[in-house]
Amino acid sequence: MEPEPAHAPTPDTATESVALSWSIPDLRENGDVLEAYEIAGYEILYTKVGEELFTSDIVNDAQQSSYSVDSLSAGDYEFMLAVFDTEGLYSSYVTVNFTVN
Repeated sequence: MEPEPAHAPTPDTATESVALSWSIPDLRENGDVLEAYEIAGYEILYTKVGEELFTSDIVNDAQQSSYSVDSLSAGDYEFMLAVFDTEGLYSSYVTVNFTVN
């Protein structure tokens, strides 16, 4: 019996980063003023289109206005961003779609 031929190694999937940026809000959804000290942070949700589960990343810095999502394989992605205040109230999520090549 001859041994089976060795299989060529599968190349690593290429990965990319996506940089997100936003303006720090100064108004609540109802139009009331949102003071900088009232912002607790931001939640970023993202998923590859067609997958059911979202990854959640929390930014706990009220003054941060950018974030990088690393190690994404090629495909179409949906990103969602919301701000939350010190009382745990969330804004509506803003959705952006992006294609990683």
